[in-house]
Amino acid sequence: MHTETTSYTRWAFYLFCGLLVWSALPLGSNRPWAVAILQVMVSLAFLFTMFAYYPHNAFRLAKFKSAIILFIGFTCISLLQILPLPFSVVAQLSPSSAAPFLSTTTQWLTFSTEASMSRTAFNKTWMLFCMFVMALHVLRSTRNIERFLWVVVGIGAFQGLYGAYEILLRPDSSLLFNLPFSERARGTFVYHNHFANYLVMCLSAGMGLIVMRTQSHSATTFKELVVNAFAGLVSKKVIIRMALMIMVIALVMSRSRMGNVSFFLSMTMVGALAFMTMRQRSVGLSILLLSIFFIDLFLLSAWFGLDKIKHRLENTSLLNESRDEVIREALPIVYDFPLLGSGGNTFYSIFPQYQQNKVHIFYDHLHNDYVQFAIEYGFFGVGLLSLLVLLCLMRALKVMRERHNGLCKGASFACLLAISATLMHMTVDFPLQAPANAMLFVVYLALCLSLSALPRNKVKRRI
Repeated sequence: MHTETTSYTRWAFYLFCGLLVWSALPLGSNRPWAVAILQVMVSLAFLFTMFAYYPHNAFRLAKFKSAIILFIGFTCISLLQILPLPFSVVAQLSPSSAAPFLSTTTQWLTFSTEASMSRTAFNKTWMLFCMFVMALHVLRSTRNIERFLWVVVGIGAFQGLYGAYEILLRPDSSLLFNLPFSERARGTFVYHNHFANYLVMCLSAGMGLIVMRTQSHSATTFKELVVNAFAGLVSKKVIIRMALMIMVIALVMSRSRMGNVSFFLSMTMVGALAFMTMRQRSVGLSILLLSIFFIDLFLLSAWFGLDKIKHRLENTSLLNESRDEVIREALPIVYDFPLLGSGGNTFYSIFPQYQQNKVHIFYDHLHNDYVQFAIEYGFFGVGLLSLLVLLCLMRALKVMRERHNGLCKGASFACLLAISATLMHMTVDFPLQAPANAMLFVVYLALCLSLSALPRNKVKRRI
């Protein structure tokens, strides 16, 4: 029988972590050749994982049927966009897709205005779905969940060190792929905002580990608090704090306005939520949140360019930015393709038809993932994704409120922090267009569900 302790399931977990490590290295997999390699690797790992957990696949996935149905529904919409359908069907459901072909004799048509690009979008969606299912399988034990959080912290620490290295030593070109020097830290990514969002999700894993250890060693007296504080100096918590400091420094060096704002704002929101909902919260959690603001933000960050971010925020104005004008000019596309959208990856080709004289720059992505998803996948696609994210957030919140286990509290804290920060970043940028970011985001969604399926620990009441 294949169980959690067999060699097959162990290798499935190793492959899963290896995919996460690899996805960020080749420019965040944000190049056609890089994402093609990643898709092949994910497909092979998916088949192996299904084999490793073969006797328990149906029973395991049945626990998350609502989330899986929502994800499958979105994947079907992505597939439907590239399937040739009768002209009358397309004209009825999406008149704007059929309008350019009214004067022709075309009998078959796709909902997508550019089927070749939407085909690549479907391949990416299918890859993310496979990663989602794999995460539901391998993250079924507390041991694997804790290991996963450590892996993500390790990835973030490496990215932070590499990003800081390029800024502090100023080489002529990057060590990877000979990219020209940039004044903003970007790690192994091409775009500094993608790098910043990825770091925030890695920071979330580190915060979850610290919350987990803080909750596991809660003190009831002042003497226990002092003993735990000294014990923490020689524990793994020091390693986590060092990794967090490295990532915070690199995050500031990226000079990403929303990357920094989303992290500290989501820290405030999720921290306040933890205080209101967590049962038996410890004093260490309060010290943790205060140290993040006073040590990381005001001391470490001030030495590595916090003033430059402050200057960028102060100079941010709608008069100097064209992003709001692009969004305003792109909104009519949503009304022209309301149900199923114009097709995945078609924004760059369809936007010039709506572009006015106020915007003269070429945009391959809209600096608002919500509007771009509405344009490319319609209200049906956005609705399914919104329900999926909302379902996962509610599961994580329920775990943080009701569970007594330290790992459950810490991991749910990490999930809420990573997902909320990414949702904030999506309002002014396109973080989920990078495959590495989208993959880690999807894994966090799966982790929310896996935490809710863990067996409850029986806790005796204190007399």
